[in-house]
Amino acid sequence: MTQKLVVPIVFNIYQGDALVRTETIAQDVIKIGRDQKSHLRVEDDSVARMHAVIEAKPDEVQIIDLGSGTLVNGQSVNKCALKSGDEVRIGNTRIVVEVGQPTDATALATAAPAAAPAAAPMAAPVTPSVPPIAAPGIAPPAFAAPAFAAPIPGVPPMSAGFGDAGHGHAAAVGGEEIYQLIKRGDINPHEVEEI
Repeated sequence: MTQKLVVPIVFNIYQGDALVRTETIAQDVIKIGRDQKSHLRVEDDSVARMHAVIEAKPDEVQIIDLGSGTLVNGQSVNKCALKSGDEVRIGNTRIVVEVGQPTDATALATAAPAAAPAAAPMAAPVTPSVPPIAAPGIAPPAFAAPAFAAPIPGVPPMSAGFGDAGHGHAAAVGGEEIYQLIKRGDINPHEVEEI
């Protein structure tokens, strides 16, 4: 099997003195212009849709003007050989070319793309520790009350006969009052006050 050689060409595209972008193309024929089908697309209203063509052979690279006006190193050309460092001007756009060494097309196509840099590991979210803020003159609660009633060591069990309300019982432990709710059967909705 014969080896097919292609010539990679680097195009440095300038608008005025500002480098707009750099693009590398390695194929036999490179179409240059504003058209979306152009291999080297140039965003410049003064450039024709299909302005010029580059033929890249292993022994020579040539640019061919398609009738819209192409300058190479300041000289108007119809067809001209290109070498590294040549400046091509089409419309208001300046393109400096760098012609690479002929390369095996198969090797170029199957070359592994450069590995993307590894992403930095994400830091664990930091939750600030903020103490509870109490209103002026009011002490914050020392603890959250449990959501269930449980026997308290050292406190006698509470009976279900606490006053007329029949809803709970209080006991004193270490100077604090502790309340325990006691279930007393079904509640009649007519006896409950609305808040």
